[in-house]
Amino acid sequence: MTLAIAELETENKNNIEALSERVEASIDKAIKAGELNPPDQRLILNTWRKLLENAAR
Repeated sequence: MTLAIAELETENKNNIEALSERVEASIDKAIKAGELNPPDQRLILNTWRKLLENAAR
C-alpha cells in the first residue's frame, strides 16, 4: 500500500478511488503470481475492505 500511495502521489492522483484501484490491482497481481496463499488472500482482501469502509465514514 505504501508503494501505491507513493506512485499516486508522483502522478498527482491523491484520492481514495485511485488508491483503491491501485491497491486492488496490486493484490490481484500478487495473487496471480502465487505470492499469497488462499488464507493470506482472504486476510489481505478483508483487511483492505475494512480499511476502505472505515475511511468512508
